[in-house]
Amino acid sequence: MDTKYPGLEGLSLSTDGVDLPIPTPVGQPIELKARDIRRERTGVHAKIGIFLGGGPLAFDSFNVSRSEERQRLVKAAHKGLSEPQQAALPLGTFTLIFNLFCLWLSQEWELQRVTVRGFNPDERVVQARLLVRPYVLDHGGTIFFGPPEAGKTYVLLLMALCLVLGDCRFWDLQRRPVCFVNLERPPDSVEYRLHRLCAALQVRPDPGLFLVHGRDIPFAMAMPKLQALRRETPGVIFIVDSLSRIGAGSLTEDDVARSDIALLNSLGTTWIALGHTPRGSGEHLFGSMHFDAAADIMVSVKSERQETRLGVSLEVTKGNDIARPPMEYLSFGFGADGLDRVGRGQSWEYPELVLGGKVPRAERVKQYLEDVDRATADEIAAKTSIDARHVRTLLQTPMFQRAGKDGRATLWGLTPP
Repeated sequence: MDTKYPGLEGLSLSTDGVDLPIPTPVGQPIELKARDIRRERTGVHAKIGIFLGGGPLAFDSFNVSRSEERQRLVKAAHKGLSEPQQAALPLGTFTLIFNLFCLWLSQEWELQRVTVRGFNPDERVVQARLLVRPYVLDHGGTIFFGPPEAGKTYVLLLMALCLVLGDCRFWDLQRRPVCFVNLERPPDSVEYRLHRLCAALQVRPDPGLFLVHGRDIPFAMAMPKLQALRRETPGVIFIVDSLSRIGAGSLTEDDVARSDIALLNSLGTTWIALGHTPRGSGEHLFGSMHFDAAADIMVSVKSERQETRLGVSLEVTKGNDIARPPMEYLSFGFGADGLDRVGRGQSWEYPELVLGGKVPRAERVKQYLEDVDRATADEIAAKTSIDARHVRTLLQTPMFQRAGKDGRATLWGLTPP
């Protein structure tokens, strides 16, 4: 890149940091690398390494404005060079280049990270693309939140499989590689759920599904590995389970929320995170309002358990640049070995989810008949989980009418308005 600093003409920037190759006429190339560049109270700090042919000569993390740390690091690296290399790159020259490199970091790094541009009303701008309609924006951030045991992990493992396979049976989506970052559960738990989902869907995922297990480790510790994966895997989407394990501190603190979101955004690609709701309330995400403010899309996840089935509702509670879609329902069935079937759910199947458990029986029957048009009393009872005696009583009201026969059984439908 162009630079007003002589000797730094080979400087290159990336989302990870800054690199500077130092040409030498003898031996392997030397390179300076700065990572984890950040401004702290005392100035700009960075982790800086000096490499010879890809191997480290010296590295340290320090305030780049402090002369003592710079001199110590460059001297240590120079001692690691061979005598011909030391002669070709004297310590004084090496020190000058290193000092210029650190000066650039302290004065230019932040300026290079911010672009100021004028608005051009004639420029054609493409609308943000949905990778999973209506939940995931390309290069955006989505938070799915709900109480414990609401089916959040199953939903996002299902979404991960569909993305990797390009399977649109549940959502309109764009095929993408996915990395599921498990900070919450034992590895076997997540991988068993994936195996059960694959069996239920009768699919075998492509190599584009990656798993990172790091139960109870700080998310920041996994960042170098995740950023390397992002560089090697174009378009990868990260799913992080969960916000509470990112590890920066109490989720109710605004500074912690901003720090956690900054970590997710530093992935440099699309991310999805799982969050929890406060004890006693399933209406909002637990933690600082800055989580809600920073996410492009927020999705409330609720569930209703019925013997061997788990009904899950997905409701968009915040959506930047999208229309609010209707609530969506998924149905997970369980047998002796765990999950064994997955499908779309219907509102009449899970009345507790529709209006918080306040759906009258007549309304549940009405919703079911709106979906299927006609059904027998026994079919209605089985599908709506209403006692057959109550169904037969409801069908005698003016809301419903006879709609034909199925063998000897009477079919029922809705009375036209």
